[in-house]
Amino acid sequence: MKNYNINKILVPVDFSETSLNALHTAIEMARRHNAQVKLLNVLEQGEDSNQLQMDHERQMDDLVNKIKTQDDLVCTYIIEKGQVAETIANIATDFNADLIVVGTHGATGYNEASIGSNTAKLIENAGCPMLTVPPLKKWLSFKEVLFPIRPTSEAVEKYDYIENIIRKNESILKILGLSNDYEGNISLLRKLAAQLVDRVSLDKVKTSSYFKIGKNMAGEVLKISSLLKTDLIVVTSSIDARFQQLFTSSYTRQIMNRAKVPVLCLRSSTSLN
Repeated sequence: MKNYNINKILVPVDFSETSLNALHTAIEMARRHNAQVKLLNVLEQGEDSNQLQMDHERQMDDLVNKIKTQDDLVCTYIIEKGQVAETIANIATDFNADLIVVGTHGATGYNEASIGSNTAKLIENAGCPMLTVPPLKKWLSFKEVLFPIRPTSEAVEKYDYIENIIRKNESILKILGLSNDYEGNISLLRKLAAQLVDRVSLDKVKTSSYFKIGKNMAGEVLKISSLLKTDLIVVTSSIDARFQQLFTSSYTRQIMNRAKVPVLCLRSSTSLN
């Protein structure tokens, strides 16, 4: 069993209220995990004038000094030119980031394609997990964590990554078993949930289990998140061959589009085995 610590957090900042709100979440996480924070500002094509870069350097200096003084964290920044998603992914790799924290603008109605293009690209390209933070509310801790699991052997292993987040927040873990049919998978889900409960009990984490059968799994996750009043949803963008239609990236995108709480996305390239 491997311990997945969060030691380095990358936070893209464009000085919008949305990105600064996400920064608040990242700062609180860094304090709990004793992690260092790197701020990244990306100048896109047409925004690379010397004056603009100087203005952004001044604003980044102010942000970093404030974080160092008020929060007593190790914090640095970098300003890069390029495409936003590609640059974030590259800097995350160079920084050896354990987590990327980004703000999302949220969708006013359901539209699978409405997730920000940069966020969508990051889901596919970032080499580490990503936390998306919706606007209009400060998310400073995660007390009720919703952990949807599928009938695959990876379900229990995925807990290893979020274990430290659960412990640092003293969270209640709410396990949600998802299946598109009753006969074929519900028994396996119950076994996996029981294994996960046993695993979690070793950490003395409070937990509860729920099961849902249906076709629109993203919609069910969001509905149950609202009913249970969770403040973090954990999803994975990996595709299981047996559930091509049910658990493609649209599942992740739907949740990130519509979630009113932060979403932690574990990519398929995140090896937890």
